[in-house]
Amino acid sequence: MGWREERRVAMDALRMAARLCELVRTREAAKPRIKADRSPVTVADFGAQALVCRAIAAAFPGDRMVAEEEASDLDGDEGRALLGRATALVNEVLGTQMGAASSGGTPATRASDVRDWIAWRGGTANTSRCWTLDPIDGTKGFLRGDHYAIALALLEDGEPVLGVLACPALGPQRDGAGRRGALVEAIAGGGTRLHALFPESDRGALDTGVDEYEDEYEDLGGRTMHVASANEPAARRFVESVEGGHGDAARQEAVARAAGIDQPALRLDSQVKYAAVADGRAGLYLRLPNPRTPDYREKIWDHAAGAIVVREAGGCVTDIAGRPLAFGHGARLEHNRGIVAGMPEAHEAAIAALAAEGSETDIAGKDGRAGTARQSSNPVGSDLLSRESGKSTQQAISQSAEAAGHANDRARGRDISHEQGPAGDRG
Repeated sequence: MGWREERRVAMDALRMAARLCELVRTREAAKPRIKADRSPVTVADFGAQALVCRAIAAAFPGDRMVAEEEASDLDGDEGRALLGRATALVNEVLGTQMGAASSGGTPATRASDVRDWIAWRGGTANTSRCWTLDPIDGTKGFLRGDHYAIALALLEDGEPVLGVLACPALGPQRDGAGRRGALVEAIAGGGTRLHALFPESDRGALDTGVDEYEDEYEDLGGRTMHVASANEPAARRFVESVEGGHGDAARQEAVARAAGIDQPALRLDSQVKYAAVADGRAGLYLRLPNPRTPDYREKIWDHAAGAIVVREAGGCVTDIAGRPLAFGHGARLEHNRGIVAGMPEAHEAAIAALAAEGSETDIAGKDGRAGTARQSSNPVGSDLLSRESGKSTQQAISQSAEAAGHANDRARGRDISHEQGPAGDRG
């Protein structure tokens, strides 16, 4: 299995970034600035991006980086004040990480260094590799003390091969129990695993306001995650965004019902939704296009890490037409609309329901090919009045389902081996 060094660097970087974010949350009221796109940004966004880009630049200087925040937002008097606060936080986290908090042996990082790290977009030595970063996915959740994620993915030739999500408010158990703080990571061909975000060895080194606890999964390298089975109660629950403007809530509910979902929606901020599906806490994630913004295209940093996390846990991830997400066309998913992610049965039923209502004809390309639904025999799905399937959609569904099957086999195989050990069961 490749990408081990990339995995280590990414996990370490996101743990540091999460410490910085939690410092901000517990010490100060993080007052956001409103960017040109009307989205909020805080000192924690900039500090987290600086720490992650610093780590990636040092380890893989030839790789490219596509990150959400722009250093130009730190210009002007207000921006320079924000940069100063971010620099102080970066110094504190790096000082604690290096043991300099007590020894005083590490020189302080300058504001110009922090700005350069935020602005770093990589080299040109390896154009086939690109990292994508959202330093705080779900800023509104972060601001109100709820779920958010730090999301980092590595793309090779436009395909996610590594994804890491730091989820400081997510409980480690499938039922949400346990001390908050989960680190979810997935490697192509290697499955998806959940780790404690702050292991006991460094818990309490920073005043994050989170109690110490033992990382029961650390010795086994994390707990294997896989999507729900069709007969589990969670299979009948879907997850969607807290913010109504991020999708079409009424349509999402209707599609979920058509797919056999009969439990109230679980509303979460950020790519924590992907983690919930990957860990079998919900069977389906729907993010259908908002009719008020028909030309909107999703940003790659909002989905790349989550997509591989679900895929490697045995799930399927496509757009609303059943097409794989195409991450190799710039900072946005220019060739996709909407997101459907879930356990294979629920995903197939949702795609069939969308095709039956004519969703694909709304987004058909210039060739005019639009897929239609096929009869579903899902135990999750309800009876659907369906038509003959279109080739492009069904090929995508079949390919996604085949990949999910391989991931499920890997995940369940590892579960068996871990159940023989002293720890690391699914919980």
